[in-house]
Amino acid sequence: MADELSAERARREAAPAGLSGILSAMFDERADASWRVTRAWHAVNGDIERAHTTGTFVRDPRRGESGPVLVVYVDSRSRATDFSANSEVYLARLANAGLAFSKVEFRLSKYARDRGTGALSPLRPPVT
Repeated sequence: MADELSAERARREAAPAGLSGILSAMFDERADASWRVTRAWHAVNGDIERAHTTGTFVRDPRRGESGPVLVVYVDSRSRATDFSANSEVYLARLANAGLAFSKVEFRLSKYARDRGTGALSPLRPPVT
């Protein structure tokens, strides 16, 4: 009986304090997973992929998909098309790094990279 009480006390003391602790633990875990995927994407691909990638996101599988889907945001439509043609290569590279995805989707980012500084900035209207 005393062991059960001390075990329960230890469990409560080790648990996060309040709702903020629970939420921060949940968000930290998701942010850490997202950061791992982004680091892996940059590690397994070349300079061109790194230069044109503005972000990554792991989407839950939809009906008929066998696993999670990696969504990669790129800075131009032409790069999205080029990278889509090589999606099987990217899947193999990521699987070799220990990250298995059912497919890779490339989407146009709302933000374009400023080529001078490398920072992200909103898309600028075309110069006429």
